[in-house]
Order: sequence, then C-alpha cells, then structure tokens
Amino acid sequence: MREAVDRLFRARAAREPVILFGDYDVDGVTACALIGEVLSGLGWQIEIYLPHRMDEGYGLSQAAVENCHARFPQARLMVAVDCGSTAVESISWLGRQGVDVIVLDH
Repeated sequence: MREAVDRLFRARAAREPVILFGDYDVDGVTACALIGEVLSGLGWQIEIYLPHRMDEGYGLSQAAVENCHARFPQARLMVAVDCGSTAVESISWLGRQGVDVIVLDH
C-alpha cells in the first residue's frame, strides 16, 4: 500500500497524467467517476478509460490496454479500478512500455 500511495503522490508532484482504467460494469464506472472526481479535486491529472465490452473484452484485456496506451502514450501510471487482479500478462506488457500499474480490485 505504501508503494502505491508514494507512486500516486510522485505522479501528482510531477504533474503526470494518471489513467483510471475501469471495468465497464456499474461498480467499475461508478468507482472511476468517484475516484476521478476526488483525485482531480486534489490536484491529480486524471484521464479515464473504459474498455468497449464487445471490442476489447472484459477487464485489463490485452486489446484494451494496448488501445488505452495508444490513446494516452504519455501516461506512466495506470490505476486499474474494479479489474486487474488476474491480468498478469497485460500488466507485464504495460510494465515493458514503462507504465506502472496499481490494481484496486476485489
């Protein structure tokens, strides 16, 4: 937890964009909206990405993370909201692209 919090604060200090990658279901969308509103209000640069259910599949699929990275190539921090706990390969791919990932999932 400490590493995740430290990474978030480093992103804010450096004015790095933070991608909130949410699941497309109701709790993923709601969590992205709430977290995005709070973090934006506290000074973070927030972008939100919700995968297309039919085209990109569920959660942190490879197609979805590649599309997200193409849309926000400057982002070096992604917070996976309501997804990601089993997305080892996609998270590894993001790491090779220089993107740190924090997973908030259950």
